[in-house]
Amino acid sequence: MTDLRLVPATRGLCEAVAARLRPEECVEVRAASDDSPLEAVLRGYLDSDLCRVAMLGAEPLCIWGVRRENWYWRRVWLLGTDAVPEHRMTFLRASRRFLPRVLERFPHLRNWCDASYVKSLQWLRWLGFTIYPAEAYGPQGLPFCRLEIHLNGDENAWAE
Repeated sequence: MTDLRLVPATRGLCEAVAARLRPEECVEVRAASDDSPLEAVLRGYLDSDLCRVAMLGAEPLCIWGVRRENWYWRRVWLLGTDAVPEHRMTFLRASRRFLPRVLERFPHLRNWCDASYVKSLQWLRWLGFTIYPAEAYGPQGLPFCRLEIHLNGDENAWAE
């Protein structure tokens, strides 16, 4: 099934995604914020300038968004459901297709990733993010890697 479409997030879709978050996502959410899956999804939804759910038919695949961090940076985030492994190639193709569109609107994106979440770090690196060495992050001070990406890979494009 490859009829992936992006739809605006709603409270109901947030609840559906949160109920099906992958175990790795739940661990990362708890380590980064001490939030429950539902709290993390709702916080992302409510705080984001842009928030979408990737749907495969009636099944949510993931939720993602972009929120303002400061005048320069936007914080990009994505939380995947247990459907991601089953539809891995669809997810990979879609993420690579949509990221350039997001960067056109928000040219400087960053966030943090649990340093032990190897699959996520591999995916982010594959998408073109720069991954920095792990450092203490979150309420428990666990190792997380900062990640960044800039439009056209040019971190100084805004200054010209």
